[in-house]
Amino acid sequence: MTEQYRITKGRIVVAGQVARRREALKADYLLKYTGDFNIAVVEAKAESELAANGVQQATRYGAKLRRKVRGAEIASESRYLARAGHLILSRIDARHGAVALLPDSLDGAVVTNDFPLFDFNIARVIPEYLSLVIKAVEFVELCKRASKGSTNRVRIKEDLFLALTIPLPSLDEQRRIVAKVHEAMGALDRAATFHAQTVADFDRLLIALAHRDDLTDDQKRERGWRKLRLGDVMHLDLHPVKVDPSQDYPNAGCFSFARGLFLKPPIVGMEWQSDTLFKLRAGQFTYLKLKAFEGAFAFVSEEFEGRYVSNEYPTYSPIAGECRGEWVFAHFKHERVWATLASGSKGIGARRERVNPARLLAHEAWVPPIPEHDRIAEVLAAQRRFVASDTFQKDSESLKRAILSMAFRGVL
Repeated sequence: MTEQYRITKGRIVVAGQVARRREALKADYLLKYTGDFNIAVVEAKAESELAANGVQQATRYGAKLRRKVRGAEIASESRYLARAGHLILSRIDARHGAVALLPDSLDGAVVTNDFPLFDFNIARVIPEYLSLVIKAVEFVELCKRASKGSTNRVRIKEDLFLALTIPLPSLDEQRRIVAKVHEAMGALDRAATFHAQTVADFDRLLIALAHRDDLTDDQKRERGWRKLRLGDVMHLDLHPVKVDPSQDYPNAGCFSFARGLFLKPPIVGMEWQSDTLFKLRAGQFTYLKLKAFEGAFAFVSEEFEGRYVSNEYPTYSPIAGECRGEWVFAHFKHERVWATLASGSKGIGARRERVNPARLLAHEAWVPPIPEHDRIAEVLAAQRRFVASDTFQKDSESLKRAILSMAFRGVL
């Protein structure tokens, strides 16, 4: 299973002379049978949320190019030619929202018999309206009803699918609904952009305070900064725990791109393949060895006190009076630091490179006076409060689901 699996790289948005890439579209987990045999994407939601929230999120992934192959590599003799604008569905996963209209980029792609293709009468339904309908939770429920079979063999039946009934207003009304939905979604996207920019502004401030690139080396010395190895201001501090097969252990993972820790499902003792786990302590700094080259660094806040990780997560405690874990995290938010560490990592190939603990402790950095560490800690705490108190993501998904539901019912 792969966490935070990237579906798209993120849309590039140009504002004046500046181009920015929006956040990549990611699934919480990618479930695999083998290393190169993907089974499904999984959206994890809190127990307090509706499962439909995950369905709505998954419908955004749409039809994607799996890979390119030579004809000789195709096992079966028959494949089906797909054209832009076709409606495509997965016999197995249509009941989970795997229905989409093929974009121009997939014109000429080939699919197996597991992915039926449908044309539709544009004199009765416009593509933009149909695209909204198939994303609605109500439509997913209809696909569930059209799916029959025993456990692990449930498939959608084409005759039942074609017999499904959906609201179909006039073409003018369809165009009006599409315009209303696009207007509403555009407002939510703008709000999402503002939210993301606020979080990014916190990150930029943290990086600026941790590095002070506006100062020369001499100016830093005058202000009490010291050029030191990280091993001079913190030390490796592991808290191993012998795994009890009868116990479950609260778990945590680390985002890439210096976005910190996140909660994971508990580790089941009897299923853990090692006899040891490591406990996190509030105030520590940690990272994921395998993904340090892409910024998998984190500060352990109170929320993650007592959670457990594998031996792939070294933990460090700051030396009192020398530094704070918040400063170390802010220092590692800068991408150039990732590149410095990656140049000395061990392994072959980008996905096998690891940054070992000794390498990190040997890393040199300009360390500011403790009052600057305290200031950074205050900014990081403010960022956490903003993220924790802001319910935009949850509310946005609920609003989008409601908007699509209204579009499906033709009541916008």
